[in-house]
Amino acid sequence: MKIILCSYPNVVTKLNSILLNFDQEEYLLIIPYNYCKSYRNCNYFALKNYESTNTLKETLTYIDNILPVEDIIALSENDILRAAKFRGTYKLYGQDIDNAELFRNKYKMKLAAQSIDLLTAPFKNISNKYDLFKFIQSHGQSLIKPIYGSASKGIIELHNIEQAQKIINNIDLNNYLIEKKIDFQDMYTIDSLIINGYIYINAVHKYSIDPLSFGNDNRWHIISQLDENNSLAHDLKKYQQKIVDSFKNPSISYGMHTEVFLTKKDEIIFCETTCRFGGAKIPDLINLAFEIEIEKINVEIFFNKNYQKYLETNCYQKHQVASILIPKTKGLVKYFPQKEDLDLDWVEEYTPFIKNGMYIEDISNKLDIAAFIVIKIRKDESLDIYISKLETIFKDYISNTL
Repeated sequence: MKIILCSYPNVVTKLNSILLNFDQEEYLLIIPYNYCKSYRNCNYFALKNYESTNTLKETLTYIDNILPVEDIIALSENDILRAAKFRGTYKLYGQDIDNAELFRNKYKMKLAAQSIDLLTAPFKNISNKYDLFKFIQSHGQSLIKPIYGSASKGIIELHNIEQAQKIINNIDLNNYLIEKKIDFQDMYTIDSLIINGYIYINAVHKYSIDPLSFGNDNRWHIISQLDENNSLAHDLKKYQQKIVDSFKNPSISYGMHTEVFLTKKDEIIFCETTCRFGGAKIPDLINLAFEIEIEKINVEIFFNKNYQKYLETNCYQKHQVASILIPKTKGLVKYFPQKEDLDLDWVEEYTPFIKNGMYIEDISNKLDIAAFIVIKIRKDESLDIYISKLETIFKDYISNTL
């Protein structure tokens, strides 16, 4: 029995359609209970206490007694370590716990990056408040990050020691590291599908704003894909290959998402990496630009181990693409475009999460957005022109919430 661990909904993974190609007796998809409807077409087992490793252990033991567990894949970042642990339990081939730590433990990850001469911001493990104060005194404005964090959750920006003193009693410092906040020019992601250690697909995306600042004001977060012939995109593909070669994830196929800073001196500073596909609709951007289905390819290789045909073909970028996250703002929504308002041939996807007349009292987190948009245009067209067209459509919402 092949086990798929996934804490993401189907809108992210597309497993409902992908798994239709496989016999339900071949696999079991283990998901959080609240995603039952999301995966109604799949052979799934839903757990009310999905985050509990003990619950997952008991579930796998029960399954293994019926049909032996023969392979495990993790499609979500928080499951990478758990999948590695259970591969060890069932003596399965694939990523082990030590390798998984490189992709999840930010301290070990940054040490590994430094070992292959990648530049990082100054950082340090912290075990007490004196470590924290001394670091801020030496480096100034800093960030404390959960060592096993993901999606920018739990990151706290510290401007001075006085601010640090106010928060230290609310967190367990042993679970955090501290690093100097980089004064960067731009931030990029390197997003890849790795097959047998080879980068089959590589796409570089530029963030329009610092992800940590998204939601603090009305600015849109635009993730735009660089032309594959761009010199920086070319350099960052080699950068990604250097990480792949050094970190040596033994998985036959996996997604990889690396974030880097580009400084005003044109230095590339390593931020972090992980062995899963990026968020913010990045897999959709890759699929549209290259006219492939990276999630489907990844799952197919997990099932049949047949990857040679992909190593014998080359994929080329055919379109220019971008995704746009529009933040929520508190107050009465006087006007917000609905789906019919964006019936445009270059808008591939538009999902609004708010309606006219709605009153937004609170914003739960930075991922609690008003809408996201995915656009696709020709490679020779200007992305800025189409962004301006969207801003015109949304101008009433923007002006009403400023």
